[in-house]
Amino acid sequence: MTTFASVAVATSALTKDFGGERAVATATCTWDPGCIHFVIGENGAGKSTLLKMVAGIESPTFGSVRLNGEPLNPHTAREAVKRGVTMVTQHYALFDALTVLENFVIGDVPKTFRIQWVEARTRAKRALRALGSELDLDERVEKLSVGERQRLEIARALFRNASVFILDEPTAILAPSEASALYRVLRELAANQANVIVVTHKLDEVARYGDSVTVLRKGNVTGSHRIERGAVDLDALTKEAMGDGGIVEIAKVPEVPEGAAFALRVQNLRQWPRLRDVSFELAAGEVLGIAGIDGSGQAELVRLLAGLEVPDSGAVQGATCVAIIPPDRQRDGLVLDASVGENLLLGEHSRFARNGWLSFSALEAEAERRISRARVVPMDIHFVARACSGGNQQKLVVERARAQVEQGATVLIAAYPTRGVDVAASHVVHESLSSCARKGAGVVLISSDLSELRRLCHRIVVLAKGEFVGEFPRTATDEELGRAMLSADAGVS
Repeated sequence: MTTFASVAVATSALTKDFGGERAVATATCTWDPGCIHFVIGENGAGKSTLLKMVAGIESPTFGSVRLNGEPLNPHTAREAVKRGVTMVTQHYALFDALTVLENFVIGDVPKTFRIQWVEARTRAKRALRALGSELDLDERVEKLSVGERQRLEIARALFRNASVFILDEPTAILAPSEASALYRVLRELAANQANVIVVTHKLDEVARYGDSVTVLRKGNVTGSHRIERGAVDLDALTKEAMGDGGIVEIAKVPEVPEGAAFALRVQNLRQWPRLRDVSFELAAGEVLGIAGIDGSGQAELVRLLAGLEVPDSGAVQGATCVAIIPPDRQRDGLVLDASVGENLLLGEHSRFARNGWLSFSALEAEAERRISRARVVPMDIHFVARACSGGNQQKLVVERARAQVEQGATVLIAAYPTRGVDVAASHVVHESLSSCARKGAGVVLISSDLSELRRLCHRIVVLAKGEFVGEFPRTATDEELGRAMLSADAGVS
């Protein structure tokens, strides 16, 4: 890997207002090259907004961004990329209808409009190889899993010779082995004088991989700290980021009722080429965990179980009504330009109609009840969903699915439900999943967070290369599950 141009990043009194809401307040930070810097804080603290301003994606209300002492002017994403800054956001800026190679090239087209495709293919392969990825350059992006899209985004940054790499929740859906591999790449980038800035809610990553950490709370920078290996007080960091209410009680796993009926039967489900042969039974009130490296068939399984696609062969039986928490909340779970209240009640308006008239007062009352239970911030049903933080958007999707179970859905499919959310919001999500199981719904929980699976599930199955390769109790260790995920030593317990 080549040495990068050293680019120091500094912000001065950086502030961003959205309408009457102040997302970031006079943030002054410094991030030097050659390091991995972390930015942490609760959902809605302003982390993503702050770094989007650094990357030129958002314009500040006031304040400035300086790169090697020179202001980012004009304050645009194009100028930031030109100066060596790139950002991989939680929701990827890719073109689904284009191929992987075309996504590499777009935005990097020369002024002559004559693309050197052979050279571009060579550079793209080199960028992917640096990440240990072998994506097919001729595959359409719409066919890629969420994890594969993420690797493509990071590879695009390498392709464009960036010097500052900003990553927003990069390990949110990665298995532990994948996360470790990603941080090995990021450490190599930093060792070659790249400036790496990472937003995360996983404080163990801060302790293990970071050189510094910046803490935000309610839009304000509350502290910046150098990290000494083995000497990080995670409880103190949590309290600084979340306040006294940051450390929360973990939801208990409900017991499966004695003699519970089956909520779902899946027999020899296949969808070529990702899903080869999947069979399982799910009892009413049971939480079944599915672990696996992203791209092993999870996305296909979700869509088949939800009835969104027809399998090549096999059958799904028993589910009369299915609620779903999709893996990508913005793409599949929300109408972003609709209000919070409208998103909470999508598809339910007929319940609030009498003699052909819609009761707006009843709609608003139900939306207010749900937003309060889900602890969405801001607690305003008229607030536009697009303006909510990622974690608060996720609360909307989870709360809507919970309400569907309360109205009679017998199965809940939850795909990466705590992706990119903080500790407190994770607790709200876990409580919702647990509540659905207590009400008798069968819950399928797909997650890359092995501790989450152990905490909530009655049993865990591992999906690898489109097949279930092992079933484990929730007491299984990371090593046991990890071996199965890599199909090295799958076992049945």
